[in-house]
Amino acid sequence: MSYPGGPPRGMPPPTYNPNPAYGPPGSQPPAVAPPTYRPPGATFMNPAGGPAVMTPSVGAPPAPAAYGMPPPPTAAPPTAAPPAGAYGMYSAPPAAPAMPSYGAPPTSMPPTGGAPPATACPPAAGRATFFSPSTGAPVPAAAGPSYGGPPTGVPPAGAPAYGGDYMVRPPQPPVYFFVIDVSENAVASGMIRSTVNAIRSALDSLPGQPRTQIGFITFDAHIHFYNLKSTLSAPQMLVISDITDPIMPLPEDLLVNLQDSRKMRENPRLLGTDKEHTMLIAEDPWYKTQAIDFSRLQIAVDTFLFSGQYTDVATISTLSKYTSGSCYYYPAFFAPRDGLKYEKELYHNLTRATAFEAVMRVRATRGLRFSNFYGNYFIRGTDLLALPNCTSDSTFALDLAYDEPHLTASVVTIQAALLYTNSMGERRIRVHTMVLPVTNSLPEMIETADIDCAMNLLSKQAVDIAQKSGLDNARQRVNQLTIDMLRGARTAITGPGNSGPMGGPAGYPGPGYAAGGPASSSGAGVYANGGPLPNSLLLLPLYAMSLQKSLVLRGGTDVRVDERAFFQTLLNNMDIEESKVFIYPRMFSIHDMGHDAGLPCDNAQGEHGEDMIATAGPFHVRLPAILNLSYERLSQAGIVLLENGYDMFMWIGRSVNPAIISTLFGVQSLDSVQDMSKLAILPDNSDFSSRAHAVVVALRAERARYMQLHFIREGDGYAEAYFARFLIEDRANFSGGGLSYVEYHSHVTRTVG
Repeated sequence: MSYPGGPPRGMPPPTYNPNPAYGPPGSQPPAVAPPTYRPPGATFMNPAGGPAVMTPSVGAPPAPAAYGMPPPPTAAPPTAAPPAGAYGMYSAPPAAPAMPSYGAPPTSMPPTGGAPPATACPPAAGRATFFSPSTGAPVPAAAGPSYGGPPTGVPPAGAPAYGGDYMVRPPQPPVYFFVIDVSENAVASGMIRSTVNAIRSALDSLPGQPRTQIGFITFDAHIHFYNLKSTLSAPQMLVISDITDPIMPLPEDLLVNLQDSRKMRENPRLLGTDKEHTMLIAEDPWYKTQAIDFSRLQIAVDTFLFSGQYTDVATISTLSKYTSGSCYYYPAFFAPRDGLKYEKELYHNLTRATAFEAVMRVRATRGLRFSNFYGNYFIRGTDLLALPNCTSDSTFALDLAYDEPHLTASVVTIQAALLYTNSMGERRIRVHTMVLPVTNSLPEMIETADIDCAMNLLSKQAVDIAQKSGLDNARQRVNQLTIDMLRGARTAITGPGNSGPMGGPAGYPGPGYAAGGPASSSGAGVYANGGPLPNSLLLLPLYAMSLQKSLVLRGGTDVRVDERAFFQTLLNNMDIEESKVFIYPRMFSIHDMGHDAGLPCDNAQGEHGEDMIATAGPFHVRLPAILNLSYERLSQAGIVLLENGYDMFMWIGRSVNPAIISTLFGVQSLDSVQDMSKLAILPDNSDFSSRAHAVVVALRAERARYMQLHFIREGDGYAEAYFARFLIEDRANFSGGGLSYVEYHSHVTRTVG
């Protein structure tokens, strides 16, 4: 057992004199004769005969009386036992010959070979003081057996042997106070980074917890003190510029309990627990306060984050959230890999259509109200959205509720008015008005529901729940809403207890986006009682499961805090088309794509503008066949391309035809490629590579964010595990994600009835 600053007073010394009478050097002495503290002027017996007087060294402890040591006892002490949880030491009275006491640690030792004299200073008699392990305060001893020192007493299991009567204060907690140079040279040399990394990694392992205390001082041309009290919403830094005669500000608050005052930010132990959501909400109110001040001054803040270390995206992105700005995140930025994405997104950010100094109000027919808003804005009053910048990428979602028991109007009207200044300095207003018919037929309403719009709103609601009460609660909410919606649709269409047909296909088409959505899969599209799912809700079970396994809600420990916080921010600002592919990504088969895939298509739309053929981009480039998001769809001889609206991934099997590898990448084998980030599709190498490149370009053209293409070789551990997170039709290794798509679909339909 070790003690900061040496053993407490009243403890025996950590080592023993290698006295030949006790055995070979380094061996422990017998329990009946441990070394004892000798006050100044103590007499030791020389083995050759005669006394050996020792002169106390500098800093030797004072006489026993200074420690409150009583005179030799005259009566046997009563038996006493410490209360439960207390620790301490009871010293029994000496017998003849007198036993040495466990007094304060000695500063001088008897001469080698010396024997303890019979005049040893005796311990206290009949008194024992015990101290609480949590508070350090003395507690009374309960009646019971004595916990004396050698030879008769044994302290409680795991309890340090403190002698309360030989101490001037209760046991002190371990204290770690860091004084760190933060000058320019210290920063440039990397010393600060190494120091912070070492301290941060050691916090969970410091001895003495939960009693451990900690404090910090930094200095350069000034001295910086830090108030880390647990009652503060954020740490405080106090700067003292007068270094010739500095003062100590808030001396009672500079040393704090580590467990109470530690801020739970990026604590790996919280990942996958019900407390993970505490790291997904803004911690420091300064950012929100500053953002609101910026909004009043018509300043929009776009944040670009590049650090490979923990950044606290949840807090810093607050600047963008309340100023109608955008947040961009490039973890561990590396120019050869991330430079093009950053340049493209910065260019788009600077050149996109922008309305300045804007405010927006949304109104609706009497009886309707908006219960919540989603997006980046600051709301003034109850319904006025302050938008210093409103861009072509800005998206706002609203929850619509109605207070009237029945709507008597035949239509309802929703109107959004945006007042803004254009780039020419002209003040303008843009009004969007939507008139929606009202129906008394619930089946008619259900059949015309827009599942993609519903999932966009549901995903934003789920993020809000996840940040407030936890990821598990959000997943349960998504699952329950799915069941409630399907049960309500069944009741509305077939009636309670009925199992007649509702129209729609007899077989479940699986995950399918009309012409360009997920591929077909097996599975019955019917309720357990025989009624089929309504056409408009066919994809609801799939989307619900996908959302629960997405980066914003999935459990487990494979999603970093900053990564999850960023994607939650991103999802809150996605439009319907973006959220559709983010919730359920699209995976295309590249190695066997048809001869017309990657070429423009002139007749991709039907008479009413609906997509008849899956295309992408302004030139309607035909897309390859779409696969289900399952590992079963991957082949060692295949190449697939996956897009989620933010990134693209090209997975390449180990046994792909070398001719395909050569025509796509200009190499004979990927085994010779050391850095996969340097791989690129050669657009002019062949017709096949040209069409594959055209597919990538067309997909990028549909997204506001530049989708970086990541190449993943089969068997590349971390990269393949990262890619596997998007194969949501497979089972996932976290609570609530252990069902495959077929299993989840069966679970939902059985629960609905």
